[in-house]
Amino acid sequence: MTLAIPHKPQPIRHAQRSRAGKAVAHWGINEVQAIMQAARSQARKGLGERDALFVATLFDPALRVSEALGLRPIDVVRTSGGFRLTVDGKTGPREAAASPSLIAQLQSYAYECQLDRQARFFPFNRFRAWQIVSRAEVAAGLIKPAGVGSVHILRHSGAIERMLLADNPKHIQDQLGHMSFSTTARYLQTLIIEESLQAQERIDFGWR
Repeated sequence: MTLAIPHKPQPIRHAQRSRAGKAVAHWGINEVQAIMQAARSQARKGLGERDALFVATLFDPALRVSEALGLRPIDVVRTSGGFRLTVDGKTGPREAAASPSLIAQLQSYAYECQLDRQARFFPFNRFRAWQIVSRAEVAAGLIKPAGVGSVHILRHSGAIERMLLADNPKHIQDQLGHMSFSTTARYLQTLIIEESLQAQERIDFGWR
């Protein structure tokens, strides 16, 4: 099983970070794909697909590291509209939506590894999770800004990408399991700041 990567990564080196206000540091989709590729190549023999899948599982549903580490095949739930993951959140069990393509990769991995339905997809601890992701970021030539963890930035990144595609910020609050919308609002503010800067970048006074 080879974990599919939908787009060819581009050599962007720095995380999109807090350049103004309370913007949230995050990777773009190309950087996340580069981290996945590096995690695959940096892994110990036979564990490359698992480590790349771990990166994708942090990003796609925008999970906390503890939530991703606790995932088991039995936690994959099919609904009439798609798929959800039952995760152990900060305040107890909750559900988070996940891409059908990610679910297919998780199920394929479970089948090939003959995982019991109660066994964890990623049977390692938080320190090992940090090693996998931080080493992959370095190998990919990426520079993470200070003030955010190497693993947690993938949750930020998934949240930003989902915010771009969602038509209701409340949906993101529910997806992330935030108790207060003020926490989720940081992601919305990040997009507003970025949109404002992009608009200003298009202005050229035509100096000679």
